[in-house]
Amino acid sequence: MATNDLSGVHVLVVEDTDDSREMLRVALEYCGALVTTAATAEEAKRILATLRPHVLVSDIAMPDEKSCSPRDSWSSWRSPWTRSRSAGPSDGT
Repeated sequence: MATNDLSGVHVLVVEDTDDSREMLRVALEYCGALVTTAATAEEAKRILATLRPHVLVSDIAMPDEKSCSPRDSWSSWRSPWTRSRSAGPSDGT
């Protein structure tokens, strides 16, 4: 498998900014991933009630998550590759 081949990988992208969510969707689909998107943490929780993606990519400062990160409130969700990574500033700005 080539390093950019995500064929067979299901990714849930959770991002409240429309342009960022769309950019991630397009890039991941270009690499072959099956992508499901959510604009809010609540929407993502509803999706996770029925789907089990391989990968969850999330904005760590979701406005509807009242002072806790999505990964804390989604602690029951597990994937064989569960990891937490921050791609942005640590102060949440």
